[in-house]
This record gives sequence, C-alpha cells and structure tokens, in this order.
Amino acid sequence: MSKYSTACRGWMFAALFFALGSGLLVRAMNLDVYELDSLVYLATAVVEGEISSNYVAHGQQLVDFKISLALKGDFQPGQHVVIADASFYRKANSEDQKWRELTMGDRLALFLVRMTSEGLSTDIPTNAVIYRPLPGGVRLLAGEHVCAFSQEENPGPYVARAPKSTDKTVQTLAQFHDDVRASLRRTPELARLVTAAADKPDVPRLLQLLTKRAQRPEELRDYFSERICDRLAQQRAFAALGEALAFARTYKEFELLRFGFATPEGRDFLLAKVQDETEPLPSRLRYAEAMFEAGFSYRVKLEKISSNEWDNVGEVDAGNSGYLTRIAKAARVTEKHSALCLQLLEWLDCVGNSIAHDTAGKLRKDFLGALAVLKEFRAAQPAADIRAALEKVLTLEPAASSKPRAP
Repeated sequence: MSKYSTACRGWMFAALFFALGSGLLVRAMNLDVYELDSLVYLATAVVEGEISSNYVAHGQQLVDFKISLALKGDFQPGQHVVIADASFYRKANSEDQKWRELTMGDRLALFLVRMTSEGLSTDIPTNAVIYRPLPGGVRLLAGEHVCAFSQEENPGPYVARAPKSTDKTVQTLAQFHDDVRASLRRTPELARLVTAAADKPDVPRLLQLLTKRAQRPEELRDYFSERICDRLAQQRAFAALGEALAFARTYKEFELLRFGFATPEGRDFLLAKVQDETEPLPSRLRYAEAMFEAGFSYRVKLEKISSNEWDNVGEVDAGNSGYLTRIAKAARVTEKHSALCLQLLEWLDCVGNSIAHDTAGKLRKDFLGALAVLKEFRAAQPAADIRAALEKVLTLEPAASSKPRAP
C-alpha cells in the first residue's frame, strides 16, 4: 500500500488532550518537529534559561521561566516569561523508559511565539502575556550538552534523553549557539526567496533550494520547503512540480505539490507520465501517487491550501471526460510494472468508495466505465496480486450501480 495515499482512507486526526491531574498526554498522530532554520525564522524569541516554577492558570498548565540568554527577540537576561505547552515535553535518562515532567531547575533552550486563545477550549485574557514553544522548539540543556526532543511513541509526548558521559555525538552548547546564529544570518535570504512576488517566482532557484534542503532527516518539518512546494503548486508548472516530487520529504510537502496538478491539464499530465515507458519507474510511481490529491474533477483554488481542505467544484466531465475509465486503461497498460499497476488500482478503489457521496451521480457513469475495463483486465488472468486488487475494486460495482441519493 502506498506510503502517501493515506488520504483516500480518510484521515482521522485526534484532538490533543491533556489531563491536568495525571499529566497524561494523548495524541493519535505524529507530533510535528521543525528543523532549525524553521524554528529560528518562525520564532519571535529564542532564549535560554531555567524553569522557576510550575502552576495552573487560565485553564493552562504553565511554567515561569527565567531567561539567562536571549539569542533572538527583545527579552533580556534576568527577565521572567510565562510559558505554556511545556507539559507536552518529557525528559529521561539515556536508557531509562520512565518519562518525567519538566520541573523547577530544568535548563532549556526555547523557540517561542506569543500564545493566543485560537484553537483552545479556554480563553486567555487579552492582557495575559503567555508564550509557547513552536512544535519541537525545546532543547534540554544537560551540562554543556544540548538534547533535542522527539516523539518516541505514538501516542506519546516529546521526549529528550540526557546523554551518556561517553557519548561524543551530542551537540555542545557552543555548537548550538553557533548553529542558531548561522541560521539567523541565513534565514532572511531564504524568506526572501520563498515570499517573492507571486507572479515572479524564480522557479529554477526554488527547485535548487528544495533539492538542497531535502538533505535533512525525513521526520523534520521544514517551513521553507513547504513554502517552496506551495509556490510551485501556485504556478501550475507541471514539469517543475514533477521534478520537485523527487525531493519532497514530508507528507505536507507531497500534498502541496500534488494539489498543483489539480486541473484538467495537470491530471492529463500525470496520466501521460504514468504511461510513459521512457520515464524511470520511480518517477512514474510518484506521478501515480500524486493522482489522489489532483482529483478527478475541478478543485478548489489554491490560495489557502491546508490538509484536507478541498472540495470538488465544477462539472465532472468539464475538461476530463472519462478520467476514471482512462485510469483503468492505464492500469492495464502498466500491468508488467506491478507496483505501478497496483497504485492505480488502489486509486480507483479510493474513488469507488466515495461514489456514495456523488449525489448528482455524475461520477457513477465514469466509474462504471472503469469497472468494465477492469472486468476485461481480470478475464486476461493477470498476476495473483493484481487479480486480488482487481477483485477488491470490482466488489464496488453494486454501490456504483445503485440509484444516487437525492441532493
């Protein structure tokens, strides 16, 4: 099953709960961790210091944080600031499985932004000055070493482990300071490139930058790479989007790029590339995986792309007549490339499961045409794995044939 087609199975993002009494953190999804440039650029303040106290106010578990060093922002050494969301972070010894809360005396480096009531179940008074760390924007300072936080279990909190005395790979405090200061010098130019006038993006330069930034670990989110993907999607430059797919690292980056194909021309580009025998197979697979976000009819405009915020708009047949049937034919054409064929069949299975929501019935005719192609494909006795995928899609025929629901 495709790593990046999970959208068709329906994302179920659980809320983040924090029980004040038990300190239990539950989240049924991966916790975001931004890489350093993103943290430095997005933070209004980068500070070091220690926790002076823990307490509850405004429906939030808070800490009083005394600053010893300010690397960015207007805070001064000796100043105190109120911090929320520190409860989402835990510490542990190098081999210990027991997670402990951050508490008074713990030394931290924080990448901070001002906290608001948006998205919270409780209101924060307008005169309350509370900050919170950006996702993954906390470092545990253990002596002269800096320990990053990551999510060890899902669900579970961010966890940092104090290093062993013999561990020479852990970042030192001096190295951390150098990295932050270098990022402070680097990020203004990065921001200029990714926020240039919408009608004048430097596409080759953006692709070059995306390629370079793809060298980071896959699990880290990158604000600049996401903005690059968004800019390329806005341009609808399909060849550039296809090239960029090879350097995307996170689901968010893939999603942004794939939305750029969400036009009749973009979908035809993808379908042609999937069937092009001169294209390397890894590229063809990336194009096939892009098909779900590209859709099967017109899509909402791209100004505010975010996860799962799209709708089909316009007429299904306007500019893409018989698209589902053409995908079924492509699956048969690509039979010798099992992974590619299975990806296309999975795509049709996703669409078929959504047919019940097609209140006007306009997708049904196209999907029934696709099923007719797949029946012929099955009769040709393909390999066992492909035959099993075909059978799965073909079981959707009764639902596709039933009378559409009234709008």
